[in-house]
Amino acid sequence: MTISLSPEFEQLIQHKVTSGAYASADDVVREALRLLNERDAETPEWKRDVSAKIEEAWQSLRRGEGIDGDEAMVMLHREIDDRAAKRGQ
Repeated sequence: MTISLSPEFEQLIQHKVTSGAYASADDVVREALRLLNERDAETPEWKRDVSAKIEEAWQSLRRGEGIDGDEAMVMLHREIDDRAAKRGQ
């Protein structure tokens, strides 16, 4: 298989190898593909989770059990941080 990369991606790969983070360009590409595959696998689950949370929130609002907007933003940011930590970012 032959692929063409933009100069920016070539430089990024070369930087990863010369920095010692990866042993070879193949290792960089393998890791990128592994992460892409992982992200793609998580996307449907994430969409289901978000849809369920939206429905739950809607039902809560209909029952008059809504929460303050600032509190909601704190909770949202906490969840984003938790997801990033799980991914190792």
